Amino acid sequence: MPVEYKTESLRQVFVAAAVVWIIIAAATLIAAAVLYTLTRQELKKAVRIRENIFESDMLLSPVLVGVIHPKIILPASLDPDSEEGRLILAHESVHKGRLDNIWRMLGICITCLHWFNPFAWIMLKAFLADMELSCDEQVIRKMGKDERKAYAATLLNFAEGSRVLVSTAFSRSIVKVRVVNVLNYRKLTLIGAAASALFLLAIAIVLMTNPQLRS
Repeated sequence: MPVEYKTESLRQVFVAAAVVWIIIAAATLIAAAVLYTLTRQELKKAVRIRENIFESDMLLSPVLVGVIHPKIILPASLDPDSEEGRLILAHESVHKGRLDNIWRMLGICITCLHWFNPFAWIMLKAFLADMELSCDEQVIRKMGKDERKAYAATLLNFAEGSRVLVSTAFSRSIVKVRVVNVLNYRKLTLIGAAASALFLLAIAIVLMTNPQLRS
């Protein structure tokens, strides 16, 4: 019958699409794992300074490496006791305390599984950018204007090409936005926080309410 023929044709299309999805998803996950492993192997040559702080002449910007026991690895030219070093360690410590490398890996895995969806890649880019912006805000929350200027200068000094598999706090891709946010930082007032909470609550109520029940 024509209906059975069309049904079988659709089944074959979905089977073929599923095979393609599995192959590409597996390939991207394996590629991500291999790249991360190679990076970890290279960074094992880093020299320990103190506690979980290391230095390496292979880096141009600081990175936080590892998931279970993350290590902060600084460029060999950077003194961790200098003003720039102090600001960088403060930022990386926020990443470490929030377990951001775990969330980063989770975001990468989700994107690999949804490789066919362009919104997944947009989500990953926005997610990584928001992660850095949030850490910036945490670091500068109690800073004065001069300290924020020093932090912004540090962002510019260590800006380089963005990385995905190794967390770097100073990527060139969003450094302009981050510098502007740092220099124009304003604490959220109590009224602003209350208004934002009420707005989000109103949206949540509208989205969670069943239109059929309302009618």
